[in-house]
Amino acid sequence: MKNRISKLLLIATAAVLSGLLSGCAVIDPDTSMLAPHKWDEIYKNRENLNKLRVKMTKDEVLQIMGEPIQGEAFCEDNVWWYYTRTCWTDYVTTRDECTPVVFDKEGKVEGFGTTYFRTHYDYMSWSDKTVKKVLE
Repeated sequence: MKNRISKLLLIATAAVLSGLLSGCAVIDPDTSMLAPHKWDEIYKNRENLNKLRVKMTKDEVLQIMGEPIQGEAFCEDNVWWYYTRTCWTDYVTTRDECTPVVFDKEGKVEGFGTTYFRTHYDYMSWSDKTVKKVLE
């Protein structure tokens, strides 16, 4: 009898833990449980992206968003990237974990977001930093 109660308790505990842990992924699938050190940055950047407007200057964007990611192969002067999701937990920042802010030749926001970037720009290759404008 005691053995049977122990098994039932173990099964019930496993079921409760399974539900709790799977619920974490439903809350926000873009924040990995393995990278909690990035959560504050992710939430801050997402909130601040909502404050951006087309035609803002680089200085205005810096005041709102802070410094963009620097030193990555995909970084350029006219496309700033901000960390907004966790796809990998390898401590390497990749383009698919970031949201771009695109500036025109005068240094004003032309557009931002992954959809805007994919619609208007294309990388020549992963090893090439050159961004080619698709539509004029």
